[in-house]
Amino acid sequence: MTAPGEALRMESSCAACGTRAQVVELVLPARSDAGDALQESATLGPFAQFLRGDGGTLVTTGVNGEAAFPLPTERASAVRDAIERNDWLALFAINQEWAPSWCQGCAAHYCNEHWRKSVDFDDGSYDCTWGDCPKGHRRKLDD
Repeated sequence: MTAPGEALRMESSCAACGTRAQVVELVLPARSDAGDALQESATLGPFAQFLRGDGGTLVTTGVNGEAAFPLPTERASAVRDAIERNDWLALFAINQEWAPSWCQGCAAHYCNEHWRKSVDFDDGSYDCTWGDCPKGHRRKLDD
């Protein structure tokens, strides 16, 4: 069993080149700052207080860079189960932004280099990022 402040982790590899496509970690709520994986992150540490959810924090690294999502308690169990089973489809079903490397049409992952991305702007501000996988399936990668 994972202790509070530690992380559950799963990784995917790119179907086109074999490099790492995505890493997802569920950082469980810490009882203190000592040994807190979120607090110790060089990029996320300064924002840790804003990224903590009662159910932990989901951290994704890969296609969309590094992003963190606070998890409410009611979602934490399903996310934990998906990660423990290495079930990307289940994670994608909970929230597509949490598995941006996954192409549902291919049932495969692709790295940042193999998604052809386009960015939409709304009135000059960022709106979302679309991606086309190497086989032409289109999906929203970030919203």
